[in-house]
Amino acid sequence: MTTPPPEVLSEKKRRSPMTAATFWERTARMSSGCLVWMGTRHPSGYGMARFQKKNWKAHRLAWTLANGPIPNGLWVLHHCDNPPCVNPEHLFLGTHTDNMRDAAKKKRLPQFTGKCVRGARHGRAKLGENDVRRIRDAFASGKTLVELGEVYGVDRRAIDFIVKRITWRHVQ
Repeated sequence: MTTPPPEVLSEKKRRSPMTAATFWERTARMSSGCLVWMGTRHPSGYGMARFQKKNWKAHRLAWTLANGPIPNGLWVLHHCDNPPCVNPEHLFLGTHTDNMRDAAKKKRLPQFTGKCVRGARHGRAKLGENDVRRIRDAFASGKTLVELGEVYGVDRRAIDFIVKRITWRHVQ
């Protein structure tokens, strides 16, 4: 591998390390009161920042800058349910269970009982138990995974897992 000439290297934009002040400068206040991270975002919507040679989720860094270290085992949760929000007033600490209960209360998940939610009651389910029975029957009759995936609007791998009983095991 060849190294670029020195003049090219000197033209590269070099960013100064982020400070607490520059972190807050990369936010925008919304009418909702959210302070939205305007820097890099993860595909999930959460802000990402590099601070003191460490990669952070922006809301966790905001909590740390405003309130101090996050105790082990605790998560930084959003009252506002807005992933890029870094407003410390919108953030609170909780456990994973607290996060699941909060999501269920806000109708982002099926009612959380502390037990595994499966089948059509799962918040992201695209199929019902009758669909699963029909898929298994159609596959046994010779339909392909791809054909069934197109009919039911899911990936062929989802059909494969249904047929092999990796998922939807509880359906007879």
